[in-house]
Amino acid sequence: MTCKKIGKVNVFIEVMHRGQVVKPDDKLKNVCSIINVFKKAFDTNYYFESVELRKVMSRNAVFPVFKKEVIQFFNDDLSDLYNNFNGVAASVFSEVLKLSYDDISIYPSTSINKRCEDIVV
Repeated sequence: MTCKKIGKVNVFIEVMHRGQVVKPDDKLKNVCSIINVFKKAFDTNYYFESVELRKVMSRNAVFPVFKKEVIQFFNDDLSDLYNNFNGVAASVFSEVLKLSYDDISIYPSTSINKRCEDIVV
C-alpha cells in the first residue's frame, strides 16, 4: 500500500483493477512508457487533455496537461465560506501524482487559453 502525505494527513492508497491489487510499475524508466501510462490512466478523465514531452534544462520532462478548471469539493476548509476546497485541476492532480521517475520529471500543467480568433462559432 502506498502512502501519500498531504499536509498533516497520511492518505493510504491501494489501487484495484478487476478485484486485484495493482502495484506501481518500477519499470517506468523511459519517457515513452511514462507517456503511455498517463494516456491509459487518464483516457476517460474529464479533466485530462493530453500529455507532452519537452526538454527542461536539456533533460526530458513529461507534462500531463489538464483542463483549465477549478475542482471544488467539501473538506472542512475554514478559509472558505462554505468549507470547500477550490483548486485548479493541474494542482489537484499534482498532489496525487508521482512527480518523477528516476531522472524524468513530471510537471502537471494547465491547458492554454484559446484566443478569440481561434474559436470557430
